[in-house]
Amino acid sequence: MALVEERLLSPKFTADAFNRLKRQRIESFKQSKSQPAAIASSVFSMVNYGKNSIFGISQNGTEETIGNMTLEDIQGYYDNNITTDGMNVVVVGDVKEDEVLPKLSFLNKLPNKKNCCSGNSCIQTSRENKNLPGRCKECCAIRIPCRLFDRNEI
Repeated sequence: MALVEERLLSPKFTADAFNRLKRQRIESFKQSKSQPAAIASSVFSMVNYGKNSIFGISQNGTEETIGNMTLEDIQGYYDNNITTDGMNVVVVGDVKEDEVLPKLSFLNKLPNKKNCCSGNSCIQTSRENKNLPGRCKECCAIRIPCRLFDRNEI
């Protein structure tokens, strides 16, 4: 739990780590272009959902989306989205609630602010194509639509 607390409350967004991870992701895109299974998966999604649908784009992004991402985007996402508003914590294992709750008390240190981008409002206003990632007009953070199912749909 101490590691979760440290990572959640005091993340270190360093340029070195960001650039290293960005280079690794871009290199993996290049390598996947020579792997038949990766090509087939990409083509399958585009054919079935269309290249302008979020389901037609890899959940890992593209060379373009990763290339355009900045360290400030990551910090902005953290600043605008790490909040207790709407947070759900799931603990799995042979544990009792009264044992776990005290260990999760560090979550009370998180801000309880309303996310300006709750729901899909910023995605819908960020780009002409409502299914592609865009920037929120209120906070300028990059919004990546990742909704698969609404709770009521399951």
